[in-house]
This record gives sequence, C-alpha cells and structure tokens, in this order.
Amino acid sequence: MDLRQLRCVVAVGEHQHFTRAAEQLGLAQSAVSAQVRALETELGVVIFERSSRNVNVTAPGELVLARARTILGQVDRLADDVRPTDDVGGTVRIGTISSTSAVVLPAVLAALLERHPGITVSVSSRISSVIVREVRDGTVDVGIVGARAGRVTPGLEFRRLWSEQILVLAPPGHALACRRRVRVAELADLRLVDYPLGAGTRAETDRMFREAGVSRVPRLEVDSTELIVELVRRGLGVGLLPAGPAVAFPDLVTVPVVDGPTRSVWAVSRTGDTAAPTRALLTVIDSVAGSLG
Repeated sequence: MDLRQLRCVVAVGEHQHFTRAAEQLGLAQSAVSAQVRALETELGVVIFERSSRNVNVTAPGELVLARARTILGQVDRLADDVRPTDDVGGTVRIGTISSTSAVVLPAVLAALLERHPGITVSVSSRISSVIVREVRDGTVDVGIVGARAGRVTPGLEFRRLWSEQILVLAPPGHALACRRRVRVAELADLRLVDYPLGAGTRAETDRMFREAGVSRVPRLEVDSTELIVELVRRGLGVGLLPAGPAVAFPDLVTVPVVDGPTRSVWAVSRTGDTAAPTRALLTVIDSVAGSLG
C-alpha cells in the first residue's frame, strides 16, 4: 500500500469516474485503474463496483475512502505542523452552511488572510449533516454548521459561535407583511420554503412545529439560502431563515416567530488537529464570533 494508491482511490471516489479522476491526477486512466486494482487486491475487498456507465462505492469502499482521506490529510499537513507559528502557510478546507457563507464568512476570511497571507483557502457549501461527516472523514478541516443535534460526536470538537432567532421571510405583498409577529400555528397552512432534512435550520423548524403540536409539510425544500430568498421574492412561498441572512435582504419583510426557536451556529473540527492552518482559522473564527456577540 502506498500514497499513490490512496490518492487514486480518493480521486475516483470524489468523481465516481475513472477518466475524470485521471484528469485530476494528471495520469492515464489505465494507471489509475491499475493503482485502484492493486489496492483492492492487497486489501482483499472491492472498493468500487464498475459498470459501463457508473462507478459506485461499496460498503467496504466507504471505509477505505474515509481512512484514505484521513491519512492523506495528515500527510499533506505534515509540513504545516512543523512550520514556525509566525509563518503559517498551507491549505485549510472549510465546509459551511449557505446561511453563513455570505454573511459571516467574508469577514472570517478577510481577517485570516490579513494575519496569514500565506494560507490558501478552499470553501465548499453543504448542509450541516454532510459537513460534519466530511470533517470526521478528513475531507474538510473546519466546518461551520447550524446544529449540533444535542449529541457528542466521537473524534470531533464543537465551538458554539452564536445564536440567532428563526424568522419568517415574506414578500411585501404577502398577508404576513403587515404583521409585527406571528405564531407557529399560523404558519401550518402556508406554502413554506425551507431547507432539506439534514440542515441545521431545518432541524430547528421541525422541532418548532413538533413542540407546538402542529403538523406541516414544506412545499419547497432547497439547500441554498440564496434560492430560498429568490423563491420568496417571486411569491412562491414564505421562507424560514435565521435572523442573520434573513435581514440581509431589505426588499423582503421579516416577521419574528414569537414561540419559535433560536438557531445556534457551531464550528466543528477534529479533536487534536494540530495543523497550523486549522488552528489559525479557528482562532480567527473565535474572534469574529466574539465580535458578533
């Protein structure tokens, strides 16, 4: 087993395609296939089920991919661990929920790059449950997520950054636009635009309706804050958003839910991660979150 095999397996797993993985790695497709096959033979498992059209990860393959990402992440960050703390370089990979990406993340990145101009940043937007999994697997170094789901996750540490109220977002002509407040029960029969299952805010809004004894079915589920806003703007429904992103759109109306929940935002990282870029980012996140109150 060697690092070339692990890099090939991870690339194929990310693209679910041998040709695109080969293009990413700058190798011939036959070379990538040979490396993957060699690792499968050595481990005695099938990592990928291949067909003429699809490449699917097997159950043993999921475990191999998770371990491979962790190993490669540790290798790639080795230089960062021994770099002087006043000369931080390398890459930090951030997974963030879309409701914070446009509101808080620019301030975090501005402060990070001002303090450490040698750092390279890679940002991806996901729902909370996916981000937590990617941090655990080593695909992402630091996640910014919307819910901790009230449970301890082995191998991960969480920092609560701030909390904010859930608001209803409505177009100016909507019946709720003239209201100063609304109750959960009044929302049950409305066409609601919400995040999908697995998103932190969705977990809070589901809990909100459940605790109020009200059943509801979101008519539109989307995993992008920007798309929720655009659908509301077009009059296709009312949105349920945390206060931070909701108030960023002055052409729309926000209405507090008086018996609704607050949504907490957390930073998640692997326990004991000593990589200098990760430590630098967490320090900046703590300082920016502190200024938000």
